[in-house]
Amino acid sequence: MDDPEQNQGFLNDDSKVVFLKPPSTRLAVLSVVFALFCWPVWHWAGGPLGLVYCLFSVSWAFWAQWRADLYPKSYGGRPMALAALFLSGLMGYFSLSSVLHPLLLKRAFQLSDQMSSYRETDGRWTLSYPERWSHEEIRNDLFVSHAFKPAKESPALFFTVMSKPAGGETQVGQVAQHFLESMNTADNNFQLYENREESLQGRPAVRIVYGIQTGRIPLKNEVLLVLETDRLYLLTIGGAPRWFDRNRTYLRKLLYSFQLQNQ
Repeated sequence: MDDPEQNQGFLNDDSKVVFLKPPSTRLAVLSVVFALFCWPVWHWAGGPLGLVYCLFSVSWAFWAQWRADLYPKSYGGRPMALAALFLSGLMGYFSLSSVLHPLLLKRAFQLSDQMSSYRETDGRWTLSYPERWSHEEIRNDLFVSHAFKPAKESPALFFTVMSKPAGGETQVGQVAQHFLESMNTADNNFQLYENREESLQGRPAVRIVYGIQTGRIPLKNEVLLVLETDRLYLLTIGGAPRWFDRNRTYLRKLLYSFQLQNQ
């Protein structure tokens, strides 16, 4: 049998652990304070730093809760520790989502910083597009269309360049008005978000952002109409509204990678 004297300093008469001193309520108060700062840190410092802070807050609250379970009679901050654990855990979930979601989107849409360059057959223009995207060209007597999109199946996302003879058009604003009239039909739930004139490499241009319903699938597109002396270019980036909005910054980089060559 063990000598009872060997257990002195570890167990008291009530078989309580005595080498850990009972904590004060300050431990739980600090866990609540740390949990309340999770959202400001995540909002101002960004996803990765916010996630690290939330993990620290969760660990602190979990430690406070463990001490509360260890000393249920002497510990007065158990409800606060539980509240802090819930708040910090909730913000930790949102922080983790904000970090992982962009990575998952990039993988789904094959978005990367590794770009391929495309030069039009006649040498009129060049552009850049994600290296893993596919390219499809359609030519007929009316227009030439180039479509760039993810090579694997994914939610709607695309980048197209269509060109055709200017046909006597001299004002890009008139071309934009005709485009809007052709798109605004009663059965496609057309919604206009932006319509403004700008320029691209010194050429007159109009940028249009609109939503449209094609069958059962809603789309949100950004169009750049560019008019040269003898040719009209229609550049379009688009996709399902949710994916379009979340990837718009990246898509606009593709749109404005379009470069007309001097003939």
